[in-house]
Amino acid sequence: MKKLLFAGVLILFAAAGCGQQTQPVQSPKPDAQTFSGSYQTGFEGHNTKFDYSISYLEDTFIPAKTTQGFALNEKSNGHMHKVLFGYNGGLGAASSAEFWNAHQYCSSCKESANILSVVGAEDMKTYSNSTDEWVVFRAGDDYVVINIKQPDSAALSAFKTLSVRTTKIVTQ
Repeated sequence: MKKLLFAGVLILFAAAGCGQQTQPVQSPKPDAQTFSGSYQTGFEGHNTKFDYSISYLEDTFIPAKTTQGFALNEKSNGHMHKVLFGYNGGLGAASSAEFWNAHQYCSSCKESANILSVVGAEDMKTYSNSTDEWVVFRAGDDYVVINIKQPDSAALSAFKTLSVRTTKIVTQ
C-alpha cells in the first residue's frame, strides 16, 4: 500500500511538472546612449553656438559630427539622417518656411504633415518626397534642419529626444 501511495505521489508530482510553462528569456534592452556637442556658425563676428544632445540606441545608430551639424548613420540599412544648424543673421528669415525656401534643401519636396515633436522647437514645418522627410524649426533667432530618410521609425524615435540650445556670441 505504501508503495502504491508513493508511486501515486510521484506520478502526481511528475504530472504537475509537465504542465508548467517556462518563462521566455528576455533579451536585455539595448543600451541608450547620448551624443552631444556644439556647433558654431556666423558672419563677421556675429555668431551662434548651437549646443545639442540626442539619445539613440547603441545597436541602431552610429553618430558623427559633420561640417554643418551631426548625423546618425543607421547600422541596419545605411541611412544617413542629418541635423544641420543654420545661421539666420545674414538672411533674416522671419519663418521656417522662408528659411526653407531660401536654402532649397530638396527641390522635389512639398510641405506635408508634421511627423516629429521636438521640445522647445518653434514654427516647425515638414517637407517630404518619397525618400526624405525634412523638418525645419526655429531655435532662438536661427534654424535647425533635420533630414530623415524614410520610412524610418527608429530615426523618428531618436529625433524626438533632440535638444538644442542656442547662444549668441559676438567677437569684434
